[in-house]
Amino acid sequence: MHIKTLERIKQQWLFAADSMPQLICLVDGAGRMTHANRTLERWRLGEVEWVKGVDLHDAVHKRCRDGDCYLRQLWRRNAAALAKNGHAECSVWDPLLERHFEIRIQMPVQEAGVDTENFFAVVIFDDVTAAKASQDQNLRAAELTQNELWRLSAQHLTIQESERRRIAADLHDGLGQTLSLVKMSIEEAARSAKSGAEGKTAAALERLGPTIKSALAELRRMSMNLRPTTLDDLGILATLSWYAREFEAACPSIKLEREISVKESDISELLKITIFRIVQEATSNALKHAEADRIKVSLELEGGSLELSIKDNGRGFDANTAAKGRDFHHGLGLQSMRERAELSGASYEFRSAPGKGTSIRVRWPSPEAVERKLAAASRSVIYLKQHPPSADPMLPERLSQCNACINRMTEQ
Repeated sequence: MHIKTLERIKQQWLFAADSMPQLICLVDGAGRMTHANRTLERWRLGEVEWVKGVDLHDAVHKRCRDGDCYLRQLWRRNAAALAKNGHAECSVWDPLLERHFEIRIQMPVQEAGVDTENFFAVVIFDDVTAAKASQDQNLRAAELTQNELWRLSAQHLTIQESERRRIAADLHDGLGQTLSLVKMSIEEAARSAKSGAEGKTAAALERLGPTIKSALAELRRMSMNLRPTTLDDLGILATLSWYAREFEAACPSIKLEREISVKESDISELLKITIFRIVQEATSNALKHAEADRIKVSLELEGGSLELSIKDNGRGFDANTAAKGRDFHHGLGLQSMRERAELSGASYEFRSAPGKGTSIRVRWPSPEAVERKLAAASRSVIYLKQHPPSADPMLPERLSQCNACINRMTEQ
């Protein structure tokens, strides 16, 4: 091959090596560097022209005086792997350079006539500090997520038991007492009938009418609180109208304004119960804690997305304290609304401050956007199945003179 062609190929390989982000060092049988790529200069460890003949440790760790430094022990600690496979790998934190390195030592295939004193191995330092930091961050996030799941599970049980107590109290104090009055009226009518007092019997039976009507009203109220039948029969818009009327009838001092600019067909069936529960929880919180005299509920389409907002002019509170769970009364309700929103695929935004009221904003993306995301995810899965990541190539075989070279380096 022509000498100029060889020189051009050599320059191309040098350029390729210098462009690599890893620090690539060639070392001889004594552990001294014969060449390094330009990453040495980018890491401010010296100039590549001056590293020839310098010990690898001394070139990378110029100011290190630690006899147990991992770079001093690099060859000894990896001797067995190098002797067996011709390559070795290790992961270390470098306290001097403050970097996390993945170090790979690769020995060449032994060829007849090759002097291993001139070329023993390639040592590659791969700076994975950012990747390790990201991995550690992901692990911490996973731990936080697990802790959050445990907290939410405990909170879910608390809410569940609280709801059971409320239903039990409604049954005992409301429907139970009404049915007790019905029982006493029937017993009184029976006694009157036995004694022949027809007038008393008729009067007792007449009193049953309003009592049974009250029981039916109480049963209907409890049923509507558990799940409004109008939601299935008439839809979310009619249910919100019914709820507003009931709310204002029970709390005449609070004005519940509605601004609904969507059609029933614009709202997915799966979202209707979520919207109702969030409105129910938000208005209930405003009634119990905010001391507001006006609450505004808005439901509209904006930019193809469905948006629900609930605002009150109450006293507000410290949102950070409630978000951290230290405010029990606000914390459970806020967490419940957030969970409902996020589980239904919505973004959730909450704002409140002392004296400035409270606002809640829930936004669901358009059905088209959701379909596009699902389609993109499906394409990614198909691509990965069709183009799996390529495996690392096989590394060189064992060198016959490996142990001798390592012994010479460790004896330095």
